[in-house]
Order: sequence, then C-alpha cells, then structure tokens
Amino acid sequence: MYLPDPEALEAAAAADFEQLHTQHWGIECFHRAGKQLCALKRFRVRLKEAIHTHIFCALRAFVELELQVWHQQLGNWYELQRHLYQEVARQFILQSPLMGRTA
Repeated sequence: MYLPDPEALEAAAAADFEQLHTQHWGIECFHRAGKQLCALKRFRVRLKEAIHTHIFCALRAFVELELQVWHQQLGNWYELQRHLYQEVARQFILQSPLMGRTA
C-alpha cells in the first residue's frame, strides 16, 4: 500500500488494507487461471499480429469460463479442465491392450 502522504498512510485503517488485499488477490487469481487454463503464457508464435490474436483468444476463453461459473454451469474455473483430463485418462486406460489381463 503506497500513499505519498505519510499522514494519509497512518490514517488508513485495517479495513482499507483488507479491501485492497482482497482486490489484489482477485487479480492474482485471474492471472494464475489465465496462465494455467487458457494458455496465456504459452506463445508458439512470433509475429506481432499472431501474439495479439493469441492473447485475445486466451482472454476470450477465460471470459467464457467465468460466464459458465457465473451461470452455475461450472463450480469453479478448474472444474472443466479436471473433467477433461479424467475422461482422457479413462479412455486411455480402457483402450490399453493390458486392460483385462491378469499377471
């Protein structure tokens, strides 16, 4: 928390700090989810226009996730990713040639 006036800094209450901390934490969660779920950190392009398109698409994907959580179609941002990986792992196990064999 930065205030150029030391007297104003002393006048800031704990509630003010808690409110700023909560806002900051929400921003941190947004950045983490964008990186982990929407490939915001994985750039496989080099052209300026392609980078802009990648960022736009990643942010659009995050907005779609947020809308699904808002409309209670998902419980949280990570639920869709978890279900996708579980289904892929399940299909892999079921299609494995070792499935059904006993040692």
